Amino acid sequence: MYSSTTLSSLVVAGRLFSRHIKLGRWSADDYIILVSLAMAYSLVGILTGAISVGEGRHAAALRVSEFDLAMFLTMIGMGMGVLSFTLAKAAVVILLIKVLRPPPWHSRVLWGWILGNGIFMVAMSAVYFLQCSPPQALWKTEIKGECWDPWIANYLIITGSAFSALSDFYLALYPAISLWFMEIGMRKKIALSAALGFGVCAGAVATFKCTTVPYFIDKTDFTYTTTGVVIWTIIEANSVIIAACIPMMMPLVELWFGRNLLVGHAIPSPALSTSTFGKLVSKDNKAQRYFSDSRGDDIGSRC
Repeated sequence: MYSSTTLSSLVVAGRLFSRHIKLGRWSADDYIILVSLAMAYSLVGILTGAISVGEGRHAAALRVSEFDLAMFLTMIGMGMGVLSFTLAKAAVVILLIKVLRPPPWHSRVLWGWILGNGIFMVAMSAVYFLQCSPPQALWKTEIKGECWDPWIANYLIITGSAFSALSDFYLALYPAISLWFMEIGMRKKIALSAALGFGVCAGAVATFKCTTVPYFIDKTDFTYTTTGVVIWTIIEANSVIIAACIPMMMPLVELWFGRNLLVGHAIPSPALSTSTFGKLVSKDNKAQRYFSDSRGDDIGSRC
């Protein structure tokens, strides 16, 4: 938790520094990232408390009060993690709309992914915390309540996690495909595709996390079996934050390596006349000028 959150914090600092030296101010998506990082810190703080009372150890090694508190803190912390990576995805969409200038219908599709993530996360949280009556029966061993079949919450969480992974892949592959049909140098094309496509890593993490979700309904040894889903949730949150920040760090990269790092020769793309993405890009002169080598423009200065 500490190592991945420290890495994302350094990347966020690089993003904010880059935006400051280019624009002299921060934008709405920068503040969204800060809130997302704050949620990640909340997750780390809450789970640190959970670990101190028993999270990560077998239930048999804990007192009942320790087990109940560790379970409660872990559940609350996971909610913070969900908020963190959902907010970070919104910052990614704002960036893609600024950079690629998609048509209105595609902008709605991009925001639809974020809305879908939000709906799934709210539904997951509501079903999980309200599956027992009274709700305290979910994390208090001595309270015997009536609960739904735990697999209802399990299937919903797996579905929500899968949707989150799909949204990460879409938000990562869309800019790579769009950039491929732009008339820019190959070196810049590859670098920008890699920078904007880092969300593939977040999608891979979210996909693997789906395999750990079933352990979240195991109440007999909850503190031990949930370590996997806890670890991969914080890694997913930090991966999405990093994916949202890497493209904005170009000014910092230029400061270290010089402005000629991504200079390449413009390569006309024959696919511009036939590809769907190519048509969208070729019609958008602003998007072409945005990535033009001849203007010496870059992703940091525009955003």
